[in-house]
Amino acid sequence: MRMKITRDLLVKLRACQQGLDLLEKYPDGATLTELAEDPDVTLEDFYFARHYFNFSDEEMEIYNRHCHLEECGGHVLRSSNVKKSNWVYNSQDIERCEYVGHGEKIRDSREVANSIDVNNSENVINSKVVKYSDNVADSDNIFNSENVINSSYINWCGVINSSFMLDDCQFMYKCRNTKDSYFCGFVENSNHCIFCNNISDAEYQIFNHEVTQAEFERVKEMLLIQLQAENVDLLNVNEKMHLDARFSYDLRFDRMFEKLSEQFYGWVGSLPQYDE
Repeated sequence: MRMKITRDLLVKLRACQQGLDLLEKYPDGATLTELAEDPDVTLEDFYFARHYFNFSDEEMEIYNRHCHLEECGGHVLRSSNVKKSNWVYNSQDIERCEYVGHGEKIRDSREVANSIDVNNSENVINSKVVKYSDNVADSDNIFNSENVINSSYINWCGVINSSFMLDDCQFMYKCRNTKDSYFCGFVENSNHCIFCNNISDAEYQIFNHEVTQAEFERVKEMLLIQLQAENVDLLNVNEKMHLDARFSYDLRFDRMFEKLSEQFYGWVGSLPQYDE
């Protein structure tokens, strides 16, 4: 026998007035099938019913069909247009994902919260338009990058803090419109810079001193080799916490370098351009 939802039952559950008014047209109660065919019934009404009532297998099929849930696990709540995903809540237009909360247009990703238009990414919070990137927070238009916070238009980069329009850069803080640069702060409209600070409209600089292209490439090659042994994550992930509270980070400049090894700093100090 199919369950019938009555107005009296909704009163006991302290449903909103809109829901109570809706059941006025069903004096003997309504089945889920009847509610699914009623144009006045919203998805929110269905979410409420799913939360408070134990559905039979048949009723779950009706619910999944009405909310457009396809091949999903049992942990998809208050969500619609979800395919081949699990542990999803308050989201829509999700495909092949795990652990998504308050998301929209998320594909092939996991651990995503409060974000829109995310593809093939992991650990993304409060961001939009993120593609093939991991550990991204409070950012937008991030592509092929990792460890990016409070930044926009970042491509092929790593460990980026409070920056805009960077391409092929690593360990950058408050930099803008810069390419092929590493370990820089407050650098603008510049390319090919390493360990530079407070410069603009510059090229081929190391420690704020101009060098030849050949010298830049030589130091860059050594730097990239050194970085292979380093592991720096700007985004802290606590998997024991609820998804919305799982991510944290520190915007301070010095926090970006705390996890670098003594061997790395020793190598930096050995560079001929190094000046304390």
